[in-house]
Amino acid sequence: MSVGIGKDREWDEQAEAATANRKLLLVEKKETFEEVMARTEMALKEEQKREVVREIQSVFRCDDCDKQYVNITQYEEHCNSYDHHHTVRLREMRRQHQQRKMGSKSKRKKAAEKREDRQLAARIARAQKMAEEREKSQQSASNTASDASSRSKMSFSIGKKEGNASAASSSKPKISMSFGMNKKKANKRKPINFSMSFGKKKR
Repeated sequence: MSVGIGKDREWDEQAEAATANRKLLLVEKKETFEEVMARTEMALKEEQKREVVREIQSVFRCDDCDKQYVNITQYEEHCNSYDHHHTVRLREMRRQHQQRKMGSKSKRKKAAEKREDRQLAARIARAQKMAEEREKSQQSASNTASDASSRSKMSFSIGKKEGNASAASSSKPKISMSFGMNKKKANKRKPINFSMSFGKKKR
């Protein structure tokens, strides 16, 4: 490629001037206060624009599939697609399965509580029965002890009375009477013997 006279030298001079100093990066640049404020305002404007766009596009979001679309056409195409319907059916099946699982857990819990209540009632009834039997045995033991003591008192009093009666009978005079008739000689009449004796009994 051929250039005009002196053009080559001009380009070299321009290239040397342009590459004499390296172009600084944004981090390396020393910004002034005005430049910092301008850059901050621009960033705020961009963020506000993005917020507005996000609010507008929030209408085109599918929560079931967790997907965001830009316009109504894309959103309608997605809602009519097989992927969307499959995701909705799968989520519904999971929800029903979770409900059945929770229902079975609650049923098992109720059955366990009823079983524990029955066992507790049985233990309480058994303890009450044992307490009643213990009370009955104690009462029977006390009754037998009182009967034995009353019998011993009665025998002691009876023995004492019999001893007094025998002593009184021995101290009193004895009267004896005898009536007799000879049975062999019934035809002959004999007088009846009548005898009375007064005196103490000889030992």
